[in-house]
Amino acid sequence: MLVLIHGWCHDMRTWQEVVPTLSRHHRVIRFDRRGWGKSGGSPDPLADPNDLDDLFTHPGIESAYVLGHSQGASGALAFAQTFTKPVKALILYGAPAPAGFGLPWDGADRVGDLAALAREKGTQAVVPSLA
Repeated sequence: MLVLIHGWCHDMRTWQEVVPTLSRHHRVIRFDRRGWGKSGGSPDPLADPNDLDDLFTHPGIESAYVLGHSQGASGALAFAQTFTKPVKALILYGAPAPAGFGLPWDGADRVGDLAALAREKGTQAVVPSLA
């Protein structure tokens, strides 16, 4: 079992191109985080760990490899730290440093306050700022 968790401003389509390859060796589950894609509600990164825990209550999902991208990686890490569900491996791609590491995100790749930009001008305004 491999669970794929998308990052901020994305949805489960993020994984579209890699799912066929990953499915050769794993049962793959991808889902839209709250407020993104086909998921209802408002975006809420703090809900990610509980939503993942709910996923593990479905029959046939006893353990999994968990791969999270960006904000989804933060949720995956919080899930692994909070719940006792068996995570075979935790893969964190593009995640910020975990709380307590004291690493500021102020390097050359810093792009500013994307959340504020999205609130002011919509999520499509974020894409040009990343180029």
